[in-house]
Amino acid sequence: MIDVVAMGELLIDFVSVATGVSLKDSPGFTKAPGGAPANVAVGVRRLGRTSGFIGKVGNDDFGVFLWETLAREGVDTRGVKYEDRARTMLAFVSLRDDGEREFMFYRHPSADMLLEPSEVDVDLLTEARVFHHGSISLITEPSRSATLAAARAARAAGALISYDPNIRLPLWPAPDEARAVILAAASSADIIKVSEEELAFLTGTDDIAEGVGRLRTAASSAARPAKCAIVVTRGRKGCVLALDDSDPVSARDVTRQREVTQQHDDARRRRLTEPQVPQGNGAQHDGSGGQGGGSERHDSGRRGRGELWLEVPGFSVQTVDTTGAGDAFVAGLLVGVIEEATSRKAAAAATAKEMIAKETLRALGEAEWRRVLTLANAVGALCTTKYGAIPALPTMEEVRAFLNECEKRGAKDANR
Repeated sequence: MIDVVAMGELLIDFVSVATGVSLKDSPGFTKAPGGAPANVAVGVRRLGRTSGFIGKVGNDDFGVFLWETLAREGVDTRGVKYEDRARTMLAFVSLRDDGEREFMFYRHPSADMLLEPSEVDVDLLTEARVFHHGSISLITEPSRSATLAAARAARAAGALISYDPNIRLPLWPAPDEARAVILAAASSADIIKVSEEELAFLTGTDDIAEGVGRLRTAASSAARPAKCAIVVTRGRKGCVLALDDSDPVSARDVTRQREVTQQHDDARRRRLTEPQVPQGNGAQHDGSGGQGGGSERHDSGRRGRGELWLEVPGFSVQTVDTTGAGDAFVAGLLVGVIEEATSRKAAAAATAKEMIAKETLRALGEAEWRRVLTLANAVGALCTTKYGAIPALPTMEEVRAFLNECEKRGAKDANR
């Protein structure tokens, strides 16, 4: 059994050696392995769980380097194929002073775009507890058909489906096509992770509650209502979980629930002040995929008419590079879900896959989900304190030490 099988792009990031400059002004670049789904696969391994990867690289030195990187990290590489007709995908990345990035991609076509449905390793899919993918592999054929077929096969085999669109609009022919394809793929997902900005692009609203409602509606079909977990990363405000396990809750209902319980939440927030963790001279970041600000942590959760709405704050750290932060968050999210689901007493007699079936996913309570999202935020935050994506992914030991230190400092501040 493999905990997480990720599918999609595996590429080389050439990261500028100088920060605060554009790509054209960079004096040089450093080679680093990357690709969002590959980052997730490595992140899961660093956190102590098993993972596999499905994708295609060029039959070139960069492709061999990437295969060796995954193998060295302990990722199952049976699903990695080599392509003679195209080269490995390349991305040039420059870092602004605030740690955010500027991209230039070389993939016209690249090997990852040419993965055929017949090349997908079905054995990996049948062994997977969770199948994870993004949207870059959905941009063109044949990789689009391969990805969608893999998701169907994984679901048929009993796996949980995780989806992080990780939208890169410059790679799409047009924004409208990107929106339509990405939303269509969401209908098969049990867990959808989007940033606040991505949610606004997909749904046409800046209101989180309204956007979640629209995303859930767009991801629904007559055959399969979208009773999935939607996780929205919110920059300095942390992240939000919206989990529908019965009838949908309207955005207006959610807003009303939040207003009614505001005073209770404020009291709880004052007890959860998070100290800043000095890591360098970069910008503050919370690890959830956006820029972080203050050190106070805010969270609230309530269940009404079947929906669990939970807000969990991130951790304020000193950011040097946001590359891979969202992927690190996803790795922490999936590992957290697996650990919480498999530790439930009710699942003790279940099979490995039944332990994390979507029914069990919705059975996780508020406290369990808060632990999951706290872990995800911590993994994402730690990733931003180092350069690169895969090189910066933390181990579970590092994450636990970070959380313990934050807890100690929080308790010390609370006793002042």
